[in-house]
Amino acid sequence: MENRTPINNSPLDGIDLDKLQSVVRKNKWWILFFFIVCNSAAYLYIRWTKDLFESESEMKLEIKKDATDLGLKNIVEDQNLNLISGEIEQIKSKVFFSRLVDSLDIGTSYYSIGNVLTDEMYQRSPFVVTSEGDASPLLDKNVYINIIDQSTFKIKTDPDGEYVDKKFNEVFGLNGANVIIRPSKYFEISDNKYFFVIHSKGSLISYLAKNISVSPLNFNANTIRVAFKDHNSKKAYDIVNKIDSLYIFYSSEQKNLANRQKIGWLTMSSIKSRRECRILKIILKILLYKTKAVTYHKI
Repeated sequence: MENRTPINNSPLDGIDLDKLQSVVRKNKWWILFFFIVCNSAAYLYIRWTKDLFESESEMKLEIKKDATDLGLKNIVEDQNLNLISGEIEQIKSKVFFSRLVDSLDIGTSYYSIGNVLTDEMYQRSPFVVTSEGDASPLLDKNVYINIIDQSTFKIKTDPDGEYVDKKFNEVFGLNGANVIIRPSKYFEISDNKYFFVIHSKGSLISYLAKNISVSPLNFNANTIRVAFKDHNSKKAYDIVNKIDSLYIFYSSEQKNLANRQKIGWLTMSSIKSRRECRILKIILKILLYKTKAVTYHKI
């Protein structure tokens, strides 16, 4: 009987462990250095980077193939792809974003300045800023404020400038604009430093366009995915919810407008046809009259 030696296919057979240990011992300080650097970089990234949240919603579009309403069934067979693409572009349009800005309470943002990161105090600011009249001199600019006591605060617009003491609930001038600052239900006296920004409508529209994502989910079911990213989870959630509710109203409004335009077009076409019929009748009458006249004088 032939003796067979068992074959060992272990992956360690091709590795010289003694040589590997020698290499590790010679470069142990470099290995330790890279280990410390990688872990430090990961820690600093997590520590100094704001969390980014995403809120999403699935929407079913109530799409009606309007072309069939006019008897054009031969022209439109299956428009799901084009119709959904049109609805997506409608949601991402500046007109829709303008409506969205008007329906959201994001005109003024409030921030708390930390040692490392700046935190947006969405719907939990200790004070509320209201502009009286034209606020254009302050639009899209940081305005710094520190609370002194229950009735007094100090404020400045230049980060390198000096603070000016002001009173809560009193109108005052600031860079050519009149504003009034009131304590909110979250008011508290602390050593925190704050700043606020009164946004222009254009900057808010750009902000929405930058952070929104709209994509199709199922063409046959007419469903799309709407998502919004922001460093404040509640703000992202509120914006997505508002998009859902506003889209229903906005889409219905646009469809009603389109229907009115179709009715107007059909009405004008009908009027035009009736006019053409009347003109044709008049021409026929003239021709008949001339024919009779010619026949009457014929010898």
